Amino acid sequence: MISKNRRSYIICIVLLGILGIVAPCGSQTSGDAQVLRSSVDKDTSIRFFFDPGNYFHVPLIFRVAAPSDPRFNTAPLLPEGRTAFISVSEMQKMKQGLMRMGLSWQESKKEDVFGDALKIPSTYSMAITVISLKGTATSGFDPKKICENLAPLDSALTTPRALWEFQVFRAEYNCRIPGLNGKAYPDHWPWSR
Repeated sequence: MISKNRRSYIICIVLLGILGIVAPCGSQTSGDAQVLRSSVDKDTSIRFFFDPGNYFHVPLIFRVAAPSDPRFNTAPLLPEGRTAFISVSEMQKMKQGLMRMGLSWQESKKEDVFGDALKIPSTYSMAITVISLKGTATSGFDPKKICENLAPLDSALTTPRALWEFQVFRAEYNCRIPGLNGKAYPDHWPWSR
C-alpha cells in the first residue's frame, strides 16, 4: 500500500506533467505573436506553390500595397513568382481564410524571404507560405483539393487584377472558374507582348 505522502507526490508529478504538456500547446494557438493571427503590415506576404511536374507552374504571391501605390492592382512576373499587390484589408481576409482551412501550420520567428522561384524545393502538396514581421508560417495540402480549398479565398479579394490572377492560377490546375476571361489581362501572358 502507498502512503499518503507518496500518493500526493505522485499526483503532483502527474499534474505538473500534464500542465507542462498543455501550457506549450496553448501558447502555440493563442496570442497575436502567431504569424497568421498577427496584424498585417507592409511586409506581409503569402505564396501559393505547387509544381505537378508536367510544366513549371509559377508561384503566386500576394503582397500589400496602398491603393495610392503604383503597384496596387498589378501583378508583375518577378524572379520569386507572379506577384499580385492587394490592400491591407484583403491580406487580412486572406490570412483569416487560411486559418479557416483547418490546416496544420509550422511557424518560425524567422522572417524568411521569397527567393528564386526555380529554387523552391518540390513537394507533392500545394505549399502555402505566409511571411510577416512576426515570422514565417508554412503549410500545405493534397493537390487534389486545390479547387475546393482555394475557391473560398476568392471572397477575400476585391482588387480586380489579384482576383483574376488567383482564378487563373487555379485554372492552371484544371479548376473550373465560371465566367473567367483568360484574356482580361494580356500582359500576364509573356508571349502576348
